[in-house]
Amino acid sequence: MNHNSDNHNNIIKKIEELREKIRYHNYRYYVLDDPTDSDAEYDRLMKELADWEAKYPLPLRE
Repeated sequence: MNHNSDNHNNIIKKIEELREKIRYHNYRYYVLDDPTDSDAEYDRLMKELADWEAKYPLPLRE
C-alpha cells in the first residue's frame, strides 16, 4: 500500500469514527433519554465531522 492509500484510509476511518460517536450520542439522547455528554461536546463532535467532511469530501457509504 502506498502513502496516499494509507492516508485515504486514515481519513475514512476518522470520519467513520466521528459518525459512530454521533450515532451513539443520538441514540443515548433521543431513544434512551439518557445523554452521556454535554451539548457542548456533541456540538464539538458535529463541528469536527463537518470540518473533516468539508476538507475531504467522500462518497456516501452505507
